[in-house]
Formats: sequence, structure tokens, C-alpha cells
Amino acid sequence: MDNKNHIESLPITATTLSIIARFIFMYLLYKNKSSNTYSLIFCILSIISSSIWLFYSIWIDNISLIYRSGTEIGLLAISAIYIIRNKMISETNNGFVQEMNRIVAVFKRSHDSSISNTNNSIIV
Repeated sequence: MDNKNHIESLPITATTLSIIARFIFMYLLYKNKSSNTYSLIFCILSIISSSIWLFYSIWIDNISLIYRSGTEIGLLAISAIYIIRNKMISETNNGFVQEMNRIVAVFKRSHDSSISNTNNSIIV
């Protein structure tokens, strides 16, 4: 009977390791301010996979798998939202930077032409 107790602890151990791995993934996303499309695709595919596992886990009434799949879906959803948020900020900032560069270029041309006009007046 002792071996059966050890075997029954495997799902809990696997669930714990899976959740720890997900938190490491989330930490790296946060640390790197990730907006990587591949990370987003990974999250979406993993959410789909975990949803299928959740359905199956409920069907076979396996609490460890239900807990793992539900937790995984929640953490992956948070990660996907964070990646999408970073993508939106990145695109907004890129648009802002491009607009600022355009404005600076206009002012620079205006400044250069006014200097050029001043130099032409002095020469005359």
C-alpha cells in the first residue's frame, strides 16, 4: 500500500512543477517586456491544449489534472494578455517615435532653410 501512496503523489508533484515552470516563463516575459509573437502563439496553443485537458480531466473526474489545467489556463491567459499589452505599447511607441522623427525633420528643414536664407541675405 505504501507504493500506491507514492504513486498517488505523482500528479501533485507534476502539477507543482508545471506551475513553477509557468511562473518562470511569466517572470521572463515580465523581465524582458516581451512582445514576441512566438511567445503569444505558444500561449494560445497551450491554452487550447490545457482546455482540452481540462475537459478530459472533468470527464474522468481527476482533481489533480483539473487543478493543473485550470491553473495553467489562468496563468497562460495572464501571460497572453501581458504580451498583447506589450505589443500594443511597442506599436504605439514606434508610431510615436516615427511621428516625432517626422516633426523633428520638418523643424530641421525649416531651420536649415532659414539659415540658408540668412546666409543668402548676408552675401548679397
